[in-house]
Amino acid sequence: IAGLTLDSSELRAAAEVTRTRIDHLIAQSAEHLTMVANLETQADAEEAGRDLAGMGDLPTGDQIAAELERFLRGEGGGRGGDPGPRPT
Repeated sequence: IAGLTLDSSELRAAAEVTRTRIDHLIAQSAEHLTMVANLETQADAEEAGRDLAGMGDLPTGDQIAAELERFLRGEGGGRGGDPGPRPT
């Protein structure tokens, strides 16, 4: 609309590095793997219109955001060991 052309290659590269770090964090933690599996089940159930009774405790959006913020600050949330590669 504004007629601007912006180079987003650096942003895309940074996003890919962050995605790789998050994937590594999740893969190294049984708790995070369970959280992702539960979230996927919840999303599938909502898509299919099923009841989620008996799903167990799922993290809130705020809890997920807080965990991600800790990870991105390099704290790793105290779980799962090495948070993975860092951007250079």
